[in-house]
Amino acid sequence: MKSLLLVASLNLLISTIFFIFQIGQTHPMAFYPLPAVFPFILLMRKAIKTEKSESPFTLLFKQTFTAIVWCWNATFFSYFALFPLFPALTPFHSLAASLPMMVIESRSSRNDYYGYFGFFAVRLGFDFPLVFSALVLKEVFDMRLMSPFASIINDDIVQGSLPCPSDVVTLKRKYNVSGVINMCAEYPGPQSKYKKYGIEQVSFIRRVRSAFYDRRVRSD
Repeated sequence: MKSLLLVASLNLLISTIFFIFQIGQTHPMAFYPLPAVFPFILLMRKAIKTEKSESPFTLLFKQTFTAIVWCWNATFFSYFALFPLFPALTPFHSLAASLPMMVIESRSSRNDYYGYFGFFAVRLGFDFPLVFSALVLKEVFDMRLMSPFASIINDDIVQGSLPCPSDVVTLKRKYNVSGVINMCAEYPGPQSKYKKYGIEQVSFIRRVRSAFYDRRVRSD
């Protein structure tokens, strides 16, 4: 929570500077999410770790790309949500980038419900940009956001980390996977690819750090 408060404070400071000196006023759609980007790159440096044989540039690119997607997404969602009250886009809309993680960290227990507001804040502001970034990085740039991709638990179980469509061949041929248990509501998985390679997927909706929660698979 301390790191998150620091990020939000830096975001507020940079937003104020943008507002006072009218930075980016001519192109607000491009410039006004920027006050959140730099603080979030610092946060992503803690959250996104390097893989083996990965260069520092690749790691920095992943962190920067994810921070940009995250902050632009939050800025524009907050703009549309607040449009009736604040019809003009301002640098302060970028402060919404911290909202989903504040909702997550504010719970006393990870089994607590988010509530309706928290549900939409986490679903739109956390799940969507994270999954979108992971898919684009892997499918377009061949970079994995979340590592390790696969951890062999025993002869029957392989624990995976957000398999993308291009990963399905590897799952089948290298790890001999025939079935997938998906416990992430925020990502349905590459279902058409699974079907093509004869992999059956069973989904259990469970909130880890996602927006959904299902009592049927709750573990206390």
